[in-house]
Amino acid sequence: MLGEGSPLNITQSLPGARDYSPIWDVHPAVWSEGAVSSGARKRLTSSAQIAAEVRAGRLTSGGTGPANTSLGGLKAANFISNCPTVAIGS
Repeated sequence: MLGEGSPLNITQSLPGARDYSPIWDVHPAVWSEGAVSSGARKRLTSSAQIAAEVRAGRLTSGGTGPANTSLGGLKAANFISNCPTVAIGS
């Protein structure tokens, strides 16, 4: 989007964690018009960064489902994705 590569899938839990599941509850985010016009968009790499941008009003929900408080209230997309995390090592 900004020459920094593809958008990241940010997960809140990884394999081996007690709360990990390969089924994702997708929460799409959209930059606000104000964030776009002011050049405030940036590559986000953590759920804490997402929550901060939502609270600041720079990110809005692309979904209409239930809000996720750990993502600043970002709303779910009302669909799930079976997308297990896979590590590729050498």
